[in-house]
Amino acid sequence: LSIAAAASASDGILEINQTCATATGCFPGDTPGFPVTITKRGSYRLTSNLDVSTTVSGIVFGPDDPNVDPGATLDLGGFTVGGPVTCTGGGSGLVCSASSGAIGIFAVYGGLDLRNGRVMGFGSYGIYMGSRSRVSDVSSEGNADPGFFAFSGTVIRNSTASRNDGVGFVLDGASAEGCSATG
Repeated sequence: LSIAAAASASDGILEINQTCATATGCFPGDTPGFPVTITKRGSYRLTSNLDVSTTVSGIVFGPDDPNVDPGATLDLGGFTVGGPVTCTGGGSGLVCSASSGAIGIFAVYGGLDLRNGRVMGFGSYGIYMGSRSRVSDVSSEGNADPGFFAFSGTVIRNSTASRNDGVGFVLDGASAEGCSATG
């Protein structure tokens, strides 16, 4: 039986990359394969692109308990979390190759600080944030549903949504500052 050892940079930040996501699990509580599942508070950083080649979510923040705020930070490090969906055309003529329940980054219960990267090609939302989250400098592109969905108290800054089916940003009590959306 193989148990995943947490890959950690010298600064204590836990690393997520394609190898640990598919072969070993990236840290205790995460099993090999997608989605990468984060259940503990802490700081996490992508150290490579993530290629999610099937119709499942890329990174999921849990646990499945609405009373627990994981309070995690995820720095995408300039990398991409990419799914298998492609969207062509634009505006009202945008057509995406598939739709599914797969979400690029899913933090249903919130409290996440997400920054610095790109999420693209998922069969549902690019990014789905629960309440009290922060998003900055993130691009959500070519997803089969809106690029961003965020709940109350979440602030999205300096981020872009492009070529997503539906609208770029769905803000249910959340706010967006310095953001842009294009079809």
